[in-house]
Amino acid sequence: MATITLKYDPENVVVKKLIEAMIALGATVVQPKGKPSKSGLEQSMDDIKNGRITTHKSVEDFFSKNKLDCNVSRKTKKFRADYYAKEIDKEMDALWKAGKMTMEKNERIAHTHLRTPYKK
Repeated sequence: MATITLKYDPENVVVKKLIEAMIALGATVVQPKGKPSKSGLEQSMDDIKNGRITTHKSVEDFFSKNKLDCNVSRKTKKFRADYYAKEIDKEMDALWKAGKMTMEKNERIAHTHLRTPYKK
């Protein structure tokens, strides 16, 4: 006889009905021996409680502590920056072609001060 192990949300009514139907057709339930397994959240909370966590100040700190190449992080940042720059260019081109962007609007945006003023 084959054995199937299922992990499911006990609150899910559809799954409960399906399991009841399988039992009605002759399937048997075998309870696992030992303690029931913890959910991912419970395991995480247990790790925090027992000090089994690692913290890092930054990505570079993580790479350094794990003897990894920090240039990978920099390359990833550059890759993302290049990707978003290309996406912005595409969107701006579409706005210009649709006539929603004009030289006047572009000049207004270029001379708009958007930074938050700092209190001294």
